[in-house]
Amino acid sequence: MHNWLLWLVELMGLSSKHLSETLKKKLGKSALHFIHDRILKEAKYLLIYTDKNISAISNDLNFQNISQFTRFFKKNTGISPNKYRIENFI
Repeated sequence: MHNWLLWLVELMGLSSKHLSETLKKKLGKSALHFIHDRILKEAKYLLIYTDKNISAISNDLNFQNISQFTRFFKKNTGISPNKYRIENFI
């Protein structure tokens, strides 16, 4: 997941430390917080609006494995990706 931060700072021509410090100072949250928030939004979207399995979603979001994705998702939502999908089935 830290690859997102490296990609972003390279794109902006900044150091990761400078970007994080500036965001923290101006918005009260680190760059990594905003990246995690965006990844979580994408994960929720994919769980609700696609029929991709959890492993495919994990791969799409560049997690090393399904366990890492599940831990990330549960830490940030309080429930597993599978339970989130079931509870938000359309």
